[in-house]
Amino acid sequence: MSPVRGFALVVTVSLMVLLLIVAVGLLTLSAVSLRGSVSSQDDATARANARLALMLALGELQKTAGPDQRVTARADVLGESIANPRLTGVWQSWDIHAGSPPQAGDYGKAERDKKFIGWLASSADGVANRQLGFANANTVQPVVLWGNGTLGPKASGGDRVRATVVRVNDKRGALAWAVLDEGEKGAHQHRLCRKRQFRCGKNRPARRGAASGSGTREWSQRT
Repeated sequence: MSPVRGFALVVTVSLMVLLLIVAVGLLTLSAVSLRGSVSSQDDATARANARLALMLALGELQKTAGPDQRVTARADVLGESIANPRLTGVWQSWDIHAGSPPQAGDYGKAERDKKFIGWLASSADGVANRQLGFANANTVQPVVLWGNGTLGPKASGGDRVRATVVRVNDKRGALAWAVLDEGEKGAHQHRLCRKRQFRCGKNRPARRGAASGSGTREWSQRT
């Protein structure tokens, strides 16, 4: 073989190796870009489902507890062994007439149960949360909205808030929501505010878990 032909062979092999390296690099770059686009799409889906859950929660709150004749209370008013004691329920208030004042029997359990409207928490069919026993039943497909991340690792099981997962569709993930009664909570300054790790307002309670925000911190599910 002549030196010219040998040099041509070496150049050809070098070009083929260079093209192979370029092809592998482009393939790797496309794979990384594809994974990034899928991740961005999942993030957008999770945010859309979170906004949908917030809209559903606000709509249910306005529909059931919006009128002035409604009363809200936590589920633990029903007893000490409620499965989900932190859920918020809505009742129709009692009608008071000047000519016929209410009697003691009008405030009994039977009359109270008749005025029950629903629990402010998600349910798979939108009907189960209208039943009084919903708060005392095992949550179907449960997800924790308030857990260790909100309450700390030493919180009791009764303090945790669980809600039913509602599928948006087969490819768009799921959501869950619950509305908690902030009217029964006292002001408490968070320990990080006392240590001045957070910029908290003067005499303003720093709540780490509002009803809408804590669920977002605790759980996100993508399929």
